[in-house]
Amino acid sequence: LKIKVVLKEIQSEVYSIEEKELDKIIIGFEEKESILEIKENLLNDESTIKIYDKDGVEITDENEVVRTGLEMRLEIEGQVYDRVMIILRGDLNEDGVINVTDKVQLQNHILSKEIIEDYRVYAADLEVDDVINVTDNVKLGDYILKKITSTD
Repeated sequence: LKIKVVLKEIQSEVYSIEEKELDKIIIGFEEKESILEIKENLLNDESTIKIYDKDGVEITDENEVVRTGLEMRLEIEGQVYDRVMIILRGDLNEDGVINVTDKVQLQNHILSKEIIEDYRVYAADLEVDDVINVTDNVKLGDYILKKITSTD
């Protein structure tokens, strides 16, 4: 008799999974990390983890890079047991690259020219203090200029 223990929640010792008001998010990624690398850093069986884009299309290319706005689901035999929104801190435009485009979006939000909302607020809150302000913008700038090595 073989018994296989199956986790019914997405779990990791590398990334942080947090329950927010409306979202459950997973954070702690480095820029340019691949889908395959992410799956390897979960405690779950890789075959049970599926990644979907904003349109609900499964991403099957495991070399694709992580980006804000992807949804990770724990699926076993077609049943979804858990889902988390992937957040790459600093990746505001959801392209998986942290650069001046993201910094402009953050500045525009601070100046009330643009609104960052939904799960993207977690990507914009680099200081992790539940406020999006100039200190987040400074940290993003420092990362882009390579003064710091991580946005998390």
